[in-house]
Amino acid sequence: MIRKQVSVLLVLGLSVAGCSKDSDGELVTPDPVAGLRYVNVVPDTGAMDIRVIDIVGNAPNTVNATFRTSGQPFGITTTSLPQHTAVLAGSRQIRAFMTGTTIAIASTVMLDTTVTFDAGKNYTVYLWGYARTGSTPSLRAMVVLDSVPTMTATQFAIRTVHLAPTVAPTLATAGIDVFVDTLAAAAAPVGTPTFAGVLPGDVRAYVLRTTRTAVTGPPAVPALNYRALMTATGTLAPFVQVDVPNGTVGTSTVNPIAGDLVGGGAVTAIIVPPSVAGSAATAFATPSILYIVDQRPPRTAP
Repeated sequence: MIRKQVSVLLVLGLSVAGCSKDSDGELVTPDPVAGLRYVNVVPDTGAMDIRVIDIVGNAPNTVNATFRTSGQPFGITTTSLPQHTAVLAGSRQIRAFMTGTTIAIASTVMLDTTVTFDAGKNYTVYLWGYARTGSTPSLRAMVVLDSVPTMTATQFAIRTVHLAPTVAPTLATAGIDVFVDTLAAAAAPVGTPTFAGVLPGDVRAYVLRTTRTAVTGPPAVPALNYRALMTATGTLAPFVQVDVPNGTVGTSTVNPIAGDLVGGGAVTAIIVPPSVAGSAATAFATPSILYIVDQRPPRTAP
């Protein structure tokens, strides 16, 4: 089966701000902040609201985060999945509630955890596992540091995070190999996997790939896009194959977006499960790969 479902999240680069003056001319030292975003990968329940609850300012939240999305940051509808936003560094309490219009539903706590954020670093909090009592693994938070390696102007970085407790009905086991290469559509990979023996809960380190050149020839000439392919461990028969996003090349008026055509950016390929039949989760019949932009390429526009 070939699946072409791609979802891209944009990331906001954090910078260290110096002291500034308030309206009275007093020096003000800004709060130390990190970057935070949320992703809901729980396949057996409805939408959730996720927020920092121990502070008021610099406390990112998102509402109506459905399965395989990040919801609406601060209640604002976005055309794509949201970027990192500032969170006060230090130990923060994060709680996930069911999304609802009644007190009974909206006050239902699905997860309560405490996470420590270091200033100047970006993090993604993934909700994954199962919400139903007795299911394994139970709903939990995975906190991943989005620390991107150094790249040249002709390289991009990609890693994988496996958050699918199952890849059924395709495979009976969730252990997989992941290949990232320039391949024609439906082509089988060759050689050794980019990420071998990946198990649920694994976060693999970034690898670097050389950016590709867009094909401008006739339609009969296939574009050899970078693709991430999932195979059963030790085999070369892909059961999911999803293009890496092309990205957008920057100009003097438009800043670039990370992808396999653009150097200096970084993405994560998230292995996501199918939804549980009959549950309130958004319906997806098969496992897939979602892409998140972890770092934008260098700016080209003011």
